[in-house]
Amino acid sequence: MTCFSYFKIRLANTLLIATLLSVNSPPILSDPITVNLPNNITANADYREGNAQKPAVLILHGFMTTYNLNIVQFIANELESHGYTILAPTLSLKINNRQSGASCDAIHTHTMETDVEEVLWWLNWLRSKTNKDIIVIGHSTGSLQLAIALSRSPPSYVKKAILTAPAYLSGKPFPQDIEKKEIALANGLKSKNDISLNKYHLSFCKGNFVAPYNVFLSYKFWTADRLIETIQNIKIDHTIILAGADTRFLPNLYRKLEQTKVKIVTIDGSNHFFSSPHELEFLELISNELE
Repeated sequence: MTCFSYFKIRLANTLLIATLLSVNSPPILSDPITVNLPNNITANADYREGNAQKPAVLILHGFMTTYNLNIVQFIANELESHGYTILAPTLSLKINNRQSGASCDAIHTHTMETDVEEVLWWLNWLRSKTNKDIIVIGHSTGSLQLAIALSRSPPSYVKKAILTAPAYLSGKPFPQDIEKKEIALANGLKSKNDISLNKYHLSFCKGNFVAPYNVFLSYKFWTADRLIETIQNIKIDHTIILAGADTRFLPNLYRKLEQTKVKIVTIDGSNHFFSSPHELEFLELISNELE
């Protein structure tokens, strides 16, 4: 038997075992909790208690999704299996008891600032609940929101950040002719303090994000350059995990990030959600970063 054939057999056996384990093992169940936020809105989270000797991990979803997003659950299940306490909140977006992804054409009254304030509230909740040091993991705009919070005045108990596929919300590749027109419209309304509702392009919302000017502008403020500057200003240990084939953002963003002094790990060929066949490599990277 050649060395190459031997390793092919070993690889096949490893994949077979992994498949059998995934089919036959019982799923790890989350423990949903409901809390009342300071603004009297009810919010939900996936909370799982782990080993007392290990830190707690807060996992933050991307734009207008929930803790049920596949990538959040993949991370939560993996880290729970290693004994970590897990908290994956669903940002309320000022919607009472929000349990599903928010619709673009709903009326949006949340802003980037209220989102970040809510992230900080959940960090304090997790600290009060566990008295543990905390590691944070974000995905997409969740990475951006964690970066904003940690670049300002990070709580002393937050020891590390892992930002995956960090997102921005303004500039190329978003349509620049539309974006300039809509930002000009929103700034005109701002000058008149006109809080009437308009439809905007924002992230995956194609001309149907319904909001007053202040909501729209709070997100459109966040360009690629501001994202990079904010990441560079994070005051604690942090790592960026990039998806090498992420088509949602310009490759130039990743080149700029790689020119900084931030620790960067890139998964070549992976999409924005690090889905199969890159999921196992992604989860292994995160597990290694926590050790």
